[in-house]
Amino acid sequence: MIKTLTSVNLVRPPAGTPAIIAGVAKSAFVGTKMVAPQLILDRVLPGNFRSVFPAIPCAQLRALPFGVWPRPFIHLAESVTRVAVVQRHCELLDAIGWLPHKSFPFDLLDSPGSDDAEELSALVSNYYASNWDSIRETFQDQVAQYDVDSEAKEVFRQALVAHAAGLFALVPRSLFPEIERVARLELHSGPRAKITNQKRLREIAGELPISELGLGGLYGFAFYRKMDEHVYECVVDTNLPKIRQDPVPNRHATIHGYFGYSSAQSSVNAIILTEFAFQIIDAHKRASKSA
Repeated sequence: MIKTLTSVNLVRPPAGTPAIIAGVAKSAFVGTKMVAPQLILDRVLPGNFRSVFPAIPCAQLRALPFGVWPRPFIHLAESVTRVAVVQRHCELLDAIGWLPHKSFPFDLLDSPGSDDAEELSALVSNYYASNWDSIRETFQDQVAQYDVDSEAKEVFRQALVAHAAGLFALVPRSLFPEIERVARLELHSGPRAKITNQKRLREIAGELPISELGLGGLYGFAFYRKMDEHVYECVVDTNLPKIRQDPVPNRHATIHGYFGYSSAQSSVNAIILTEFAFQIIDAHKRASKSA
């Protein structure tokens, strides 16, 4: 039986909680074009949140005034704090134009200078440049585990080599077509399937548990939104300036040559994006086999 909010004891939450939850709710539900059923608030918040409210519909949680929350929520202050930290990380990542990945130096996001976007982005760029040999191994080892064909893994390896050689402009221009080749092979009817905006790939991402998206949690949700709202957005006159200034490559702009992505940052983002796409395809194949 579905429990309603009227049957739950309510109490005022700890100081600061309403703003945190309001921010989480906003990041999860405002301005998204395509939020699939799996990507709901109880998937974004930590697992113990779901254990406290196992049967309260998400829509009712969204409708509940932020000044009053169920009594068990008081015991989740630590989890909410962690959510707030990750939310801030996601906002900073978006501001400086980096995609979340396990290779990312997240400690820099908590450093004293993290409020200066230009300085922070420079520090991140320097980190990737200084540690590329080990980071490259991290990427290669991860993609080796995914159920994609040997050609996909070889093109990905070559992109890593190109990045190491400073051939940054080549990386997104080679990886976007490879994502489409693999998507046609694994998700569509054949090599001639029309999939320019990767609608099926994005739909599958929306159907997966949030734990299967990148780093999971809010990081995974932020990545999903970036892919849905920017990477595969069609470039038109009105949005071209906004897309041009974002270091995360846009597929339409890359393939049609509206402008180039020649920075090391855009190259790393293209590599992270490709790993993310392969992860989605791998997770989908595993889920299909077990169904």
